[in-house]
Amino acid sequence: MGSLEIIKKLDQEIEAPADFTSPEKLYQELIAGIRKYHPSDDITMIEKAYRVAKEAHREQKRKSGEPYIIHPLCVAIILADLEMDKETIEAGLLHDVVEDTVMTDKELAQLTFAFRIFDHDVDISYSTRENPQFRANMMKLGVTSMSAGSKTDPGGYAAEPDSLEQFHVSDERSPKAVTSEIRALGYEPVWKDWDKIFD
Repeated sequence: MGSLEIIKKLDQEIEAPADFTSPEKLYQELIAGIRKYHPSDDITMIEKAYRVAKEAHREQKRKSGEPYIIHPLCVAIILADLEMDKETIEAGLLHDVVEDTVMTDKELAQLTFAFRIFDHDVDISYSTRENPQFRANMMKLGVTSMSAGSKTDPGGYAAEPDSLEQFHVSDERSPKAVTSEIRALGYEPVWKDWDKIFD
């Protein structure tokens, strides 16, 4: 199955979940799935990621009325079924925490530090959703990638300017301006303008 087929399958499975299952049961299913292909792995960070996501989403409900935490748990279970690494599963659990919950810059920085301290190989990426000052400060503290010059309209860079925006861009600096700032901090920017998953 190609990468695009996997993504479409994931979208379908996430959009049309099976009967309501409790978050606790789904979490146990996730751990059992991970233990199948990595029986000796330390899952401490997965446990922490689950606790952070569960707390962040505690007041949220899906349109169906079920707890929102079910969505990131289902994503993580699918990733475990695909035998992805721990960091990818952690990201699956946490992928909606920042954009869908009320998290202060301080809490986001603390979460970043926790990941950097406990799993120094994890990729930490900040998007243009974060404000310029916050992104500039976090560059020095363990962020491994960040976007610049993002377009969020449906159709992206080819769409008409009055298209419906998918999310708000807080850091509207050009790629050139972000590059200059990265260099001024003593780092060498490496540009990536495509993702191999879509090849």
